[in-house]
Amino acid sequence: MGLSNNFKDVKKNLLLLILFLISSFIHSQTIQVFSEYSYVGNKKQSIKEVESEALNHAKDKALSKAGINEVVKTYVSLYKRTENLDFNKSLTSNFLSEKQGAVTSYEIIEKNNTYTNELPTCYIKIKANVIKYATEKDYNYNAIISGLSQSYTYDNESVKNKKNPIDGNSVKFTFSPTKDTYLTIFTLWDDEIYMLFPSEQEKIRANRDRNTIFKRDNIYDFGNDPEIWFDSPDKKNTGFRLIFVMHKESNKFYEKLNIDNMWKWFYEMPRDIRNVKIKDFTVYNQK
Repeated sequence: MGLSNNFKDVKKNLLLLILFLISSFIHSQTIQVFSEYSYVGNKKQSIKEVESEALNHAKDKALSKAGINEVVKTYVSLYKRTENLDFNKSLTSNFLSEKQGAVTSYEIIEKNNTYTNELPTCYIKIKANVIKYATEKDYNYNAIISGLSQSYTYDNESVKNKKNPIDGNSVKFTFSPTKDTYLTIFTLWDDEIYMLFPSEQEKIRANRDRNTIFKRDNIYDFGNDPEIWFDSPDKKNTGFRLIFVMHKESNKFYEKLNIDNMWKWFYEMPRDIRNVKIKDFTVYNQK
């Protein structure tokens, strides 16, 4: 009897695996392409910036070679605010775009840094894994995010729920989806990344975790209990970016937390079951 039950379990698991693979193929397929690009920078650009530009262009060429040319909507995803409030590119090899596909991962085959007429130049060749989507984006799948101001300051008396000015300010916002959804929230600043939700504090104090289904048209408060704090202790200001990833299916982020893995996790979800909202704000250090 035990052997029979085990055999049934194996058959059940095998069937689920086959159904998952069929579903994944229907929603998307991944192909491997090689691409190369030589980028000539300007005198103000560092070698790292030139390398990032070369890699970014090589990834674009990989998409083109895979037959992905049309852009439905492009988001400027990985930027940071400088002290004069201008936006400069940060990690330009990673950017979010709503195309018919995306580079989910890549391997650098060759890289060469030289100078062309005293200008920094980088040649790069990559082997890229490109995912091609077979589904369209669900344009009725969205969310309203309110209450997140564009900036916070240590010494502004209008800022409520201030903590110790040395430590920073609390941030609050509301989230209201147009369809039932799961939710994952990342925080980006400079070259750093942090997972804001799910978190242990939300699980303990707000009774929300990665299995929480946020119901359509309901309004959910974040930053009340537990409170969310951001600061800028060592700079005049720090720009933060919140990445709200909505997904119709439970999809735990389990890789090592970095920007490459975050976008890879996002891109590998079919377009019709996920969406992203991006919100910015700046903490000014006026102490």
